[in-house]
Amino acid sequence: MSVIAWDDSMSVGVEVLDNDHKKLIDLINRLAEAGNSTGSEQTVGEVLDELVAYTRYHFRREEAWQAAAGYPDLERHKEIHEDLTEQVEEVRDDYRKGYSESLTRDVLVFLRDWLKKHILGEDKKYVAYVAEVSEADVPAV
Repeated sequence: MSVIAWDDSMSVGVEVLDNDHKKLIDLINRLAEAGNSTGSEQTVGEVLDELVAYTRYHFRREEAWQAAAGYPDLERHKEIHEDLTEQVEEVRDDYRKGYSESLTRDVLVFLRDWLKKHILGEDKKYVAYVAEVSEADVPAV
């Protein structure tokens, strides 16, 4: 079951960041699949852990690109990332407190909406800045 699909309107024009976004989409869809499986408690927990870890990694990479580009709104974007990371961690922690199918459905709706809104809203604001940055100019994360 796919709850979110990549489309070109989500592109930020940087292949590595687009690939990160595709990975996040894949994780959300894997979460949906795991939630629909019998005896999926462990798998859902593992996917949530992976989602939290990859979200942190992606945000560090995205911020490195923004810094290399001289993106003027970097500090505000970092604050948004911190808030989003806390929300995803809270979802994972709530899940750990007790498995329920409704929590999984609520989580999927939240994650789908969060990712689309963030990419299509906040991330689109830095596109013009990172367009001229070479991957060689961005420090590794």
